Amino acid sequence: MSYLSFQDQSSQVGGAAFQNITDALDPAPQVVPKQHFVEWFSGDAIDTIWKVAHFGSGSSGMDDSVNGGFQMTTGAISTNFSTLDMNTISHYDFDGSVAISVIKIDTTSSIFSSYYGLSNGGAFQAHILASVKDSQSNYYLSNRASATTETVSSIAKDTSYHKHKVESTVASCRYHIDDTLEAISTTNLPDDKMQPFIQHRTSEDVAKTLNILYYEAFNT
Repeated sequence: MSYLSFQDQSSQVGGAAFQNITDALDPAPQVVPKQHFVEWFSGDAIDTIWKVAHFGSGSSGMDDSVNGGFQMTTGAISTNFSTLDMNTISHYDFDGSVAISVIKIDTTSSIFSSYYGLSNGGAFQAHILASVKDSQSNYYLSNRASATTETVSSIAKDTSYHKHKVESTVASCRYHIDDTLEAISTTNLPDDKMQPFIQHRTSEDVAKTLNILYYEAFNT
């Protein structure tokens, strides 16, 4: 938990409060803040702002364990997948937005695809996504307009929690893993508004599980 404090040096009696939260957080409070969303996946149920869908079969819910967060499990049939998004409510700019997610997967094998970031509606729509798949040993950046560009990181996929940050700008898409810049793409940059998007898909007749602790998205 974070605490905000402020000392007004001109006050003789000890200080003054911020007038609003934007003044406390923004070093230039005269700038109007843009769209910004933060979700800590905690409690006994996911917030209704999210839409959870299972294609084939599958299950999802809060994981009642330490650092369990929200858990999605695919069906145990090849190509079954589960998604988490905002039901086509796309608030984020294709040329100026950031998404941050803290996620782990239960296995690195037989995952057809696993995506975390922003999309206009799916893996074949405009998007910028941190990604995992069977044919790639490392985490990679996927970004798309009418075609998809994949840029591979130096970090091997694993089953630990990682902080995945993707950023879309006018000139490039960037991917940070645990605060280290790992991939830059300058082709096939997304060209449509986007929403938060998480997807996890199995490639064999075995269920695959994803846990998410934290998600943040904002326009820049």
